[in-house]
Amino acid sequence: HERVLIITTQANAESAAAPSLTARGATIIGVPAGPSGRPDLNSTLSALGQNGIRTVMVEGGAEVLHSFLDKGMADYAVITLAPTFLNGFSIVQPPQEERSPEPRRMHNVVYRQVGDDLVIWGEFAQPSASQSTQMPFEDALENSTVSSTRAS
Repeated sequence: HERVLIITTQANAESAAAPSLTARGATIIGVPAGPSGRPDLNSTLSALGQNGIRTVMVEGGAEVLHSFLDKGMADYAVITLAPTFLNGFSIVQPPQEERSPEPRRMHNVVYRQVGDDLVIWGEFAQPSASQSTQMPFEDALENSTVSSTRAS
């Protein structure tokens, strides 16, 4: 049975849905809200660490990704470029007034075409000479076969 851990703001942790979720085995942890009203990232990562979670995959829209990048909380990134144009926010472009003066640059960048998509990954911190530069998922991509089905 998989463990389900839900981290939310303290106000949401006491919502009407909480008893139903905990009755079904979920653990709900309330953390302080940040300025945006979302869970504070430092508190969230601390709560995850206290629960034995050491690695987190962040998947989200422009605001979520920007919040991790802006605080320097990303060790590496995997970016998938698909040949599809959507209306909406740019991937990691923050509002003009929130842009940091220093751009984040990736190192040890690797890319691979997977079907019609281009997958790019790299590290944000310069690795020491003793660290491996292979990303944790690199073997999976190297050994994967991709099939695609298109509706006609």
